[in-house]
Amino acid sequence: MRNMVTMAAALVLAAAAGAPGGAPSAERVIELPFVPIRLVVAGDPAGTPPDSPDNRVDLNLPSSDWAGVASLFISHDGVYGYICSATPISPHHILSAGHCVDEDDNGTNDFGTNIWIVFNYDGDDSHIIYPDNVAGVYVHPNYTGFNNPNVNDDLVIIELIDPLPEEIPIYPVYRGEQALELEFTTVGYGLSGTGVDGYTVGASFEVKRVGTNVIDDAYDDDEGGPLPEVFAFDFDGPLGSGFWGGPTLGNDIEHTLGGGDSGGPSFVDVDGEWQLATVNTFIFGWNYGGGVVIYPPYFGSGGGGILVNAYIEWIDTFIDPEPGIPGDLDGDDDVDQFDLGILLATYGLFPGDEHYDARGDIDGDGEIGQFDLGILLANYGLLG
Repeated sequence: MRNMVTMAAALVLAAAAGAPGGAPSAERVIELPFVPIRLVVAGDPAGTPPDSPDNRVDLNLPSSDWAGVASLFISHDGVYGYICSATPISPHHILSAGHCVDEDDNGTNDFGTNIWIVFNYDGDDSHIIYPDNVAGVYVHPNYTGFNNPNVNDDLVIIELIDPLPEEIPIYPVYRGEQALELEFTTVGYGLSGTGVDGYTVGASFEVKRVGTNVIDDAYDDDEGGPLPEVFAFDFDGPLGSGFWGGPTLGNDIEHTLGGGDSGGPSFVDVDGEWQLATVNTFIFGWNYGGGVVIYPPYFGSGGGGILVNAYIEWIDTFIDPEPGIPGDLDGDDDVDQFDLGILLATYGLFPGDEHYDARGDIDGDGEIGQFDLGILLANYGLLG
């Protein structure tokens, strides 16, 4: 769940959008045993050991493992908007949840490039990226929004014009196998509280919290691919009260999510390196029968999100693109009328303009113009 917030009106506005790839594939409805609610809650303050939201705060220091995790302010007017969390996966790319920019839940970006990215790697607001440095906002082409039955494909990549400062950590994407009971560490800027008292602390652009849980269940690719795309976990109390069984990881360790954690990362430790394994996107209540339903964020509820290893191919088109034919804007190994259409639709535009699509800037000069058109026409009809 995103969380509604306000930000100082002194911030500067801009707008643009674009999305790579073709039309969504035919989908299968993945049946979930719960109703997801789009978005770190701590344990029991009286448990052993005792816990509180303050115990979960990660200090904004360069030495922190989570110094690169960012908060997002997503707004039409720069005053009222939503807070989400996000992760840099290259010097030019930030990964978050697609629903963070999908205000009406229909699977499309409703904010253009009206996104502020806040890093706190060396104190509060150490580095803020303003909308005029956002080149494009790319929702996964198969994402259909929370008004539709599937929660799959809930990802967005934010592309930057200027690279991130070298001091900001970049996190590698986890490319290993996802397995049940895989332990992960979550970082986010969302609502917090306890599993006993519920949400008691608001979301913040400068305060991130950390918790740990395990993958308890996973759900298939709705387009029929070989890898599961969605994961879920339960929130065990101090004695283990989750519906998928325990035991708990520990009262001061196990966590669940709150509004504003959407889009935030969960990491796994691979040979001493923290790698981005999931993007957190939803929470849910559980019906225990007999009229007993436990809602988040109380002990016995749950949360989950997207398994990023199922989306490596899409992510790599941004962070590690294969060499191709200049002018092949849709990545289908030829230069044809579809590529020409993409370029003409954004001809004459600059980063920050509405409908700007960075794919059309073939020569990388910051403008989609005659030189880009010339390159495309020179290669028109070529096959990869």
